[in-house]
Amino acid sequence: MIDKIALVNMCYPKDRALYAPPLGLFSIANFLSKFGIESRIYDISIDICYEEFTLEKTTEYFFSIEEYIIGISAWDSVLPKIILSIQKLKQTKDKIIILGGPSASNLSTCLINEFPCVDYCVEGEGEKTMLDFLNWLDTENSDLNSLSSKIVGRKGKEIFRGVRENDAIEAKDIPILNYDIYDVERYNRFEMSSTRGCPFRCEFCSINSTLDNKIKIRPMEDVFKELNNLFQHTKCDTVNFVDDNFGLYSTRLEEFCQLFKERFPDKKWTCYFRLNDLTKENVNMMASSGCVGAFIGIETGNKNMLYKFSKGLDKKELLSRLEYATTKFYVTASFIWGFPNEGESELIDTFEVIRRIIEYNNIIVDLYQLSPLSGTPLTNNILNNLAFDEEAISGFIFPPYMPKISEEEKKLICGFPKIFSAFYHEDTELFWNKYYMVNKFFSERRN
Repeated sequence: MIDKIALVNMCYPKDRALYAPPLGLFSIANFLSKFGIESRIYDISIDICYEEFTLEKTTEYFFSIEEYIIGISAWDSVLPKIILSIQKLKQTKDKIIILGGPSASNLSTCLINEFPCVDYCVEGEGEKTMLDFLNWLDTENSDLNSLSSKIVGRKGKEIFRGVRENDAIEAKDIPILNYDIYDVERYNRFEMSSTRGCPFRCEFCSINSTLDNKIKIRPMEDVFKELNNLFQHTKCDTVNFVDDNFGLYSTRLEEFCQLFKERFPDKKWTCYFRLNDLTKENVNMMASSGCVGAFIGIETGNKNMLYKFSKGLDKKELLSRLEYATTKFYVTASFIWGFPNEGESELIDTFEVIRRIIEYNNIIVDLYQLSPLSGTPLTNNILNNLAFDEEAISGFIFPPYMPKISEEEKKLICGFPKIFSAFYHEDTELFWNKYYMVNKFFSERRN
């Protein structure tokens, strides 16, 4: 009987002031524990500092894992290091390697086909699928009819996918995290989700391809039970909700704000919030209930592109909403440049909006280069027109403070553009024109 596995949070090291537990792995571990399976969580994001986040260090880290079965949460940004590290690991050690997370969900068949070091990929949400898979693995059952269709694996040279229709976890069964079973003393920032998924279909976002274009809404009672657990078992004063669109449903937002204010009057919260829902009424309600910050994905300052991204607001309304929100709490306004259909004039519109909003109080502005994430409609449309340049990797996917990519990583990235598309950019003269425009814009702001 399988009673113990390793779950590895493989993502870039965090700022020391922002050590947050890997929420997805905590949820899987919590779920598996109910069925007698112990999960030991390895968190590279805090075990390796960013100055030392090299291929050598990550390989050494994987060699230190004692468990026979290793499940790894894989993001596009760290996928090259994962592949090269586990290739080296399996040259000398007998391990079962399972990849999950966004990269595994969007690239499962490619990963299994190209890299024999990957034994299985788990697509989508991991709790119930992982349990079913471990039970299947434990019985050495070769009957694919009993294996979830969300599992892709390898047996010898044969690649297979489960046949059984996936019995996805329902919103009401998403685990209420019990924080007293984790080593939470290592962390100083805590996150929660009250929903999973997103009903919108932004062409550059990988959420929908990872979660099958579905949204799951947890019962409000479960949300507050978990909040109670969090505040009881940690030193958390501010909880950060990672729902993609926290204010998606106005009545639910109102219910949450009222309950949070009543039950936790001394606590604070932040969230990801949609620009369209950032009305004065919502902002006032949020602020009065303890909201101290919101991350707003604006993407562009161009009117036509705003409508294309279903923002439905013109520049004047955009500025008005942001300005008012910043009088009530901190706002992080996030923009992206490098869209295939974005010309120089559209990018200038984005610069103009940024120039306006940085004058507001309580605002942080991010401007990231587009990263062609795996599995997205945008990436699929430009896949045959991508180029790799180490100097032009998106800071979203490879932060500039990280150590340089090794020659082994570059060779791997260049050998498999479809798998490592996030490190690429659209191969056009227009891209480089915009690249220099952005650099000039930042240079002017610094001066």
